[in-house]
Amino acid sequence: MRTKSMRDACSEVICEIGRENTRIIAMQADQDKTFQLFKKNIPQRYIDPGIAEANMIGIAAGLALSGKIPYVTTIAGILTMRACEQIRDDVCYNKLPVRIVGHGAGISYGTLGTTHHAIEDLAMMRSIPNMTVIAPADAIETIKAIKTSVDYPGPIYIRIGTGEDPLVYEEGDSSRFQIGKPVVLREGDDVRIFGAGSCLAYALAAAEELQADGMEVGVTNVHTIKPLDEEFLLEQGTRARLIISVEEHNRLGGLGSALAEVFVGKVYCPMRVLGIPDVFSEVADREDLYTRYNLDASSIVRIVREFSRTV
Repeated sequence: MRTKSMRDACSEVICEIGRENTRIIAMQADQDKTFQLFKKNIPQRYIDPGIAEANMIGIAAGLALSGKIPYVTTIAGILTMRACEQIRDDVCYNKLPVRIVGHGAGISYGTLGTTHHAIEDLAMMRSIPNMTVIAPADAIETIKAIKTSVDYPGPIYIRIGTGEDPLVYEEGDSSRFQIGKPVVLREGDDVRIFGAGSCLAYALAAAEELQADGMEVGVTNVHTIKPLDEEFLLEQGTRARLIISVEEHNRLGGLGSALAEVFVGKVYCPMRVLGIPDVFSEVADREDLYTRYNLDASSIVRIVREFSRTV
C-alpha cells in the first residue's frame, strides 16, 4: 500500500500558505515536526508556548481577534482534551478563525500507548457549536484541506495521522476539495461504505476484494464530519442495501454516530459502525491495532460478508 506522511504534508503546506499570507501565525506546543518548515523559514511568525496547550489556544484566540489566522498543533488527544475549555469558550463561542490541527489521529501513535491515542476527539469537537471538523483521507487531501481552510469562516479542527499514512489519492490529484461535501471514491449500491481518515484506504481495498463475490461496494469519503451534507448522504443511504461506516475513533460520537443521526427515520437498511469499541485502546503497532479493531481490509471484507448473510 502506498504511503505518505500527513505530518510532512502538513509541514509543507503550512509553510507555503504562510509565505503567501502574512496574517497566518503557526503555533505548536513543545513539538517540532508538524510545523517545522514554517519554524525554519518564517520564524518571526512562529510561536512555541511550550507544554501549555490551554495557553496556546488562548493566545491563538487573542491573535485571531487581532486579525490574524492562527494555525495551532500538537498531539490530537492531548490538544482536544487539555485545552477543550479554551477551544469551547475562547475560540468557538466567539466564532474565531483558529485552525486546530491535531496530529496522531486515532491509534496512529500505536506503541506510544493509550495516553497518546485520540479516539474521542471527533465526538468532543463536533459537539461544540460553530466548530467545523475535518478528517482528511491522506496526505494529498490534507494539503487541500489546509489550503481551503485559510479563508473559511469560524474555527476548524483538522485531524491528521502521524507517520507513513496510506494514500487514497494519486500525487497531483486535481479534484476540488470542498468543506462539507463528501466525495464518492467508488460507486456501488449493494453495500455503501462511508469512511473518514486513513481507514478509507483499507475500505477501498476491501471493496476491490468484495467485487470478486459479485458485490457492488461503494465507498464515500466523508472528510467533513461537521457540517454534513445531509441531502447527499440521504440520497446515497437510501440507495444502499447495507451501510457500513469506518473510522479510527471510538464507535460512540464519531462519524458513525453522525451518520446515524442523519439516517434515523429516513433510511431503513441495516447499518454497522466499525471503530474502536467503548474501551481504552490497547498498546501495539498501528497495523496490529487496525486488525484488533476490525479496521484493516481483511476485517472489513469478513464483516461485510457476515453482515450480508443476515439480511
